[in-house]
Amino acid sequence: MSFTCPACGFTGLEKIPWYQKALPSGLVVWRTSHEICAVCGIEFGRDDWAGGNLEKRSEVHQRWGKRFK
Repeated sequence: MSFTCPACGFTGLEKIPWYQKALPSGLVVWRTSHEICAVCGIEFGRDDWAGGNLEKRSEVHQRWGKRFK
């Protein structure tokens, strides 16, 4: 199975870039693959952290991806 880069649209990622995980305490947290996209070079969890803000993360992906479209 392959996954799509949310920044450039590359469809060959080996891991899902971001996913939610439920902890034993019941708290749901975001986790990342730390994979680096082979096309645009973004490292998930580093280049797109955006302080944990989902809206800002989406903005980072849009800005980053514009360089490769």
